[in-house]
Amino acid sequence: REQSPSRMLNSSVLSGGQSARRGNAWHDVLEICKKGFANKMSTLGQEILQDVRAEVQTSSDQLRQEMQEMLEAREKSANAKMEELLNNMRKVVDLASTGYVDLTKLDFSVVIEEIRSSMRRNEEALAQETRRLEQRVENSMAMMSQEWQKFASWTEAEEDKMHRLADRVAKSEQRLDKV
Repeated sequence: REQSPSRMLNSSVLSGGQSARRGNAWHDVLEICKKGFANKMSTLGQEILQDVRAEVQTSSDQLRQEMQEMLEAREKSANAKMEELLNNMRKVVDLASTGYVDLTKLDFSVVIEEIRSSMRRNEEALAQETRRLEQRVENSMAMMSQEWQKFASWTEAEEDKMHRLADRVAKSEQRLDKV
């Protein structure tokens, strides 16, 4: 059963001699500080972890959305070109069926080269967009790493403060014992 700080101090005062009472009180205060610090660190660590998870989730959702939009735009563009090509081919077939065009004399190399060129451009654009998105992910991860380093530094500083406080308490107890 946990006691309030004033009860701990009162119980230590009732429990023995003057220096023992003061030493126990300081020890109790130090334990209270340690527990408070540990609870704060745990809470802060959980909050930072939640923030990091939320940031990663947001970034990945944005990346997914951008990739989806990019792919849809590429698909629409490719579909429009293919539809135009299909219409042109239908016209050629109609002209050929009426006898106006001799299909054996048509050169489809230009059409084939345009299709290949379009495919290369799409692949290059996709690769470029992928690199851009990878860079954004790396930047987000670097930012999270920096935040984690700040938290680690802050934690170390707080631990140092706690150790200095413990040292001061120990010195105070030694001085009180001498009195």
